[in-house]
Amino acid sequence: MPASGRLFTISPFDVDASGDWLFWAEDPEEKFLQSIRELGQLEPVLVAQDEGGTRLLTGYRRLLACRELGLELLALSTGSPNPVARGRIYAESNRQRQPDAADLVRAGRYFARHLDAHGLDQVLRELSASEGGKRMPDLVRTWLRLDPKWDGLLQAGHLPVQAAEILSRLNSKDAAELWPFFRDLRWSRNNALQFLSWLEEAASRERTSLAHLLQSAGMHSILESDLSPKDRIRRLAQKAREIRYPRLTELEAEFSAMAQKASRAGPWRIAPEPSFERDRIHLSVSVGSGQDLQHAALELERLHRERQLERLLEWQKSRLS
Repeated sequence: MPASGRLFTISPFDVDASGDWLFWAEDPEEKFLQSIRELGQLEPVLVAQDEGGTRLLTGYRRLLACRELGLELLALSTGSPNPVARGRIYAESNRQRQPDAADLVRAGRYFARHLDAHGLDQVLRELSASEGGKRMPDLVRTWLRLDPKWDGLLQAGHLPVQAAEILSRLNSKDAAELWPFFRDLRWSRNNALQFLSWLEEAASRERTSLAHLLQSAGMHSILESDLSPKDRIRRLAQKAREIRYPRLTELEAEFSAMAQKASRAGPWRIAPEPSFERDRIHLSVSVGSGQDLQHAALELERLHRERQLERLLEWQKSRLS
C-alpha cells in the first residue's frame, strides 16, 4: 500500500470510484478524452487507502478516461479521511465549477447525512457563494425535506428549486398527485411557481385537498391531452388561474367577448386595466405604414361614433360596482 502523500501508478480498474462523496461525478466528454489521449494525464487523482482497497477522492473524469484509453492511472495517496472531509476535499477540487441549484442539492444530500443543521448550513453557504444569492442555502435546505425522487426533476430542469417552498408544505398524497405534472412537462420558473401557488391558495380557500382539486378540475385530462408540451403548460396554468380567481376570469372572458365584438377584428386591441383595478380601458394599435395609420384612425372614429368604448366603460362600472 503506497504511503500517504506519495505518487504512484495503478490500474484505473483497481480504484473504487463508487463513493457517494463524488456527488458531481460526470463522464468525460470527447474533448477531455482527446486531451488525455494526446497529452497524457497531467494531474494525478487523489485516492484514499481504506481497508477495502483504494478509493477515489477526486479525479473521476481522469479515472474514467484512463479506463477507456487503457492507460495507467497516476494517483496521489492520502490517508483515510472521514466522510465530511471527503466531501469537502471533493468540493474543493471542483472549485472552478459554478454549482447550480441541482448541484447544490446533490451536495446537500451527501452532507446532510453527516452534518448537523449548523454544519450543513455552513457548507451550503460556502458552496453557493456564486449561485442564487443569500436565499439559495435556505432554498436548498427546504428542498432537502422533499422525497429525493424530486431531485431528478430539478436536475432535468422540469421545475425550479423555489418550488420547494410550496412542495414541502404538501402532504404525501397531494405531492404524489402533483408529481406527473412536473415529471412529464418542463416548466419555467414563473409558470411553475404560479401554478403551484394558485392551486395551493384555491385548495385552502375551498378547504379541500390539492389532490381533490386537481381531480375535480379535470387537470389530468389536460396533462394527458394531445396538445404540445408548451400548450399543455399554458392550458394547465390558465385552468389553475381560473380555479384561483373564478370571479376575475369570468369578468375577463365577458370583457374579451364584448371587446372583440366592438373591434370587429379591426386593428385596435381593447383591454381592461390589469385585474380591473380601475374603471379604465386601454387601446393599442400597431401600424407599419401611412395606410395602416389612416385605417386605424377611421376605426377609432367608428368606435367613438357607435359608442362602443362608452358601452365597455359602462359595463365595467356596472359589473364592478
